[in-house]
Amino acid sequence: METCSRRGCDRLGTITINSYGTLYCLLHFRASRMDIGAKTRGKYTPGVDYLVIMLEENRLCPTCGKIMMWIPNADRKGDTATLQHYSDGSIGIMCHSCNTSDGLLGAPLRGAVKMREEGVILSVAD
Repeated sequence: METCSRRGCDRLGTITINSYGTLYCLLHFRASRMDIGAKTRGKYTPGVDYLVIMLEENRLCPTCGKIMMWIPNADRKGDTATLQHYSDGSIGIMCHSCNTSDGLLGAPLRGAVKMREEGVILSVAD
């Protein structure tokens, strides 16, 4: 069995993310998808390595408290971890359900990472 292709990761590589057949673990797959999605939409992303740190810090959605999954499941897509961009410039990780509903209505900033425009971390909200 092969390990994840990300440097320094010794988790089992289970998902191919590109046409080259590069294998990633579930954690690096989720972080890579969030990074690519943000770039595609022209939004800020702190990069895959920082997203991994954010994902590892807390698997619970800060809005609803659900355990977030790293890959979408056909019948539970709403539990997938997603990157939330708040209007004040901060970012956070929340489940897909909260990101598409509460996130649009101005979800609380619990768990959001406060960032300056140049991407320097100021603080992590409680």
